[in-house]
Amino acid sequence: MALIHLLPLLASLQFLPWPVSPADPHPAPTFSIDPRKDEYLLGDTVALTCSADPLPVPIREFHFYSDKGLAVTARVSSRWKQTYNLNITGPRDAGEYSCAYYTGRPGHFTKSRHSDGITIKVKDPPAEPMLSVNPPSREANEGHPLVITCTASGHAAERRFHFYQHGAEIEAGSETHITEPDTPPWNVAVLSIPRADTNSSGEYSCGYEEKDSGRWIPSTRSQAVMVTLKGPPAEPMLSVNPPSREANEGHPLVITCTASGHAAERRFHFYQHGAEIEAGSETHITAPDTPPWNVAVLSIPRADTNSSGEYSCGYEEKDSGRWIPSTRSQAVMVTLKEPLPPSVLRVNPSSGAVDEGLPLNFTCMAPKVPSEQRFHFYKNGTKIDTSASEPELTIPQAGLDMAGEFTCGYEEKVNGRWVASPRSQAVTVTVKGVTSLPIPLVAGAAAGVLALVLLLLLLCLCVRKRKGSRWSINRTEKDGSISSYSPIPLASMNPDTF
Repeated sequence: MALIHLLPLLASLQFLPWPVSPADPHPAPTFSIDPRKDEYLLGDTVALTCSADPLPVPIREFHFYSDKGLAVTARVSSRWKQTYNLNITGPRDAGEYSCAYYTGRPGHFTKSRHSDGITIKVKDPPAEPMLSVNPPSREANEGHPLVITCTASGHAAERRFHFYQHGAEIEAGSETHITEPDTPPWNVAVLSIPRADTNSSGEYSCGYEEKDSGRWIPSTRSQAVMVTLKGPPAEPMLSVNPPSREANEGHPLVITCTASGHAAERRFHFYQHGAEIEAGSETHITAPDTPPWNVAVLSIPRADTNSSGEYSCGYEEKDSGRWIPSTRSQAVMVTLKEPLPPSVLRVNPSSGAVDEGLPLNFTCMAPKVPSEQRFHFYKNGTKIDTSASEPELTIPQAGLDMAGEFTCGYEEKVNGRWVASPRSQAVTVTVKGVTSLPIPLVAGAAAGVLALVLLLLLLCLCVRKRKGSRWSINRTEKDGSISSYSPIPLASMNPDTF
């Protein structure tokens, strides 16, 4: 059979006038189809045969018509009939078909009547499947799984699925995996991409074939879905307190991890030398438990040699039920600063022994630094309440209670924090009290003093007698009469009588 041309026409085309002779039209041909079925499947091929009764004139052309507006003109391959093979490729091939023939020569054709119509029914193709993407946002996280699922409705004896990217079929390989059903109901197939990358973005669709009467019948393809590639969560920022990144031994070290933006939920991680730090007795991690989930803190109460090193942090964001890790922060090097040199305590008197009631002076000696300093003094380990800015402590009168062990220390202001030095070596202070004399010795001394006073009085009396007058002394005589001594003026006395 030689097909000359295929013309898409409206149904009315079959009634377009042809240049024919005024003679009556020829009788209608016989129209047949092989094989005859109630319903045809996609991929079927049917033979449409148009047969005319013998005529006195030759048949020039056979025409095949469809109510969809299709016309096929064919040169005759035999004298009285022509067969046209119709491939069923889709629902558009369904409809009513008929045929006619022409005799004569160009400009003087005579058309036959139309044959009886034959209706061709085409079975609808399998229903369009549904394509879904995980994550549902259709934003694939770089380096994380991308899962595309093709779901067919209804039931079938058997199905096989196909996935397409940018219209080209995807074949399972090292970077992709296609899981097809191997048992009924044959409804779902999955395309898995373990680690999404730039090649994973694009337009995806899917389709399937159903096995019907021994043949695979393709479905229409699903609606296309656009998948974009989403980068990892933004890199966080790591900060250290003290800002100098020099941890003072025995003092707190605080490392803070800050994430930008907002997320449904985050969880943070800290790393030292690349290994994750777990919260424990020496460390404490405070992570957010309420929105905006932006900041987490690693606290080391007392820094030591194990605290120095390279620190970094990262976090995970919850996206579509999955934890997506961020890139790690830039690493920060933390060093351990040597402790301050110990102070030296000087005491005056240098022996540390002082008599009760005498002054006692302490001096706390520390290296001179441009930053602020404050000093502290301790007795038997207990801090003495003094002015903290002065390196000297003076006790004007030492009491017996001042005996004991004295130490001192100082603090320097470093990066806004007071850092304490080790305490000085202890200095022992003793206080010597005033000694009391024994009672007999005191009594003897008092008697001596009294005798000395009496002696002085007698001497004074004697001197006065010699210089001034004689005293008469009254006394009682043996007979009971009183004799008296009266002073006699010295002038009337004869010196020769003495």
